[in-house]
Order: sequence, then structure tokens, then C-alpha cells
Amino acid sequence: MADTGVVVNDGLSHVISAVVTAAVAKFIGWGTGTTTSTASNTALESETVTIRTTGTMTIITTNTTADTLQVTGTMTATAAYTISEVGLFNANASGIMTLRVTFDAIGLNESDSIAWTIKMIADQS
Repeated sequence: MADTGVVVNDGLSHVISAVVTAAVAKFIGWGTGTTTSTASNTALESETVTIRTTGTMTIITTNTTADTLQVTGTMTATAAYTISEVGLFNANASGIMTLRVTFDAIGLNESDSIAWTIKMIADQS
């Protein structure tokens, strides 16, 4: 029986490159959910807007060359919200969520914006 394998450093950059090429995580959605993120999440807990922002995807280096997907984009509130979660998706409505983050709530008034910089790091741990 083989030991557990490890994705090698060059493999990390290939994984991130494939994510960018397939554009599977370029749409940004936000919400008011506060439950801690888990691997079994399939959607934001309480998404506030059904049309997401199309983010700009880039590959950057965090620990190993080209190991990080960075998605940037700005969302503007259409009403007063208290935003406490953000996610990356493969579609501008519905779709598959790739990443979800919760954080301390940010109070927004109508027309306020958040400029997001979201990083998904491929790591051997």
C-alpha cells in the first residue's frame, strides 16, 4: 500500500492555473450570514444580492511560486446591509461556490461599496 502523496510545488501552480483557465471562481457574492464557514458549505448563508460581481482573476505568489488565486472586484450596496460573508462562485447567479469566508460585520448604507481582494491559497498542509 502506498503512503499518502503530496502535491509538489509545481503542482500547486498547475492547480491554480487550471482554476483561472476554467474561470470556476471569478464571481463574487456577499451576504449577511454569520455561521462559521465549513467544507460542506454549498452557498452563502444569506446572500443579499442575486447578481454577483465579476471579479478579476490573477495568479500571485504567497508561499510557493504561483500558489495563490487572487480575485478582486467591487460590490455596491443597493440598500442598507450588514455584510459578514463573501464567496467565490462559477456563475453570476446560482452556480457552485468554491470559497466562503465570514468576518466581522461591515455596515453599509445604500450606494456604499466594498472593494474585495480574495485569496485562495493552494497549500500542501
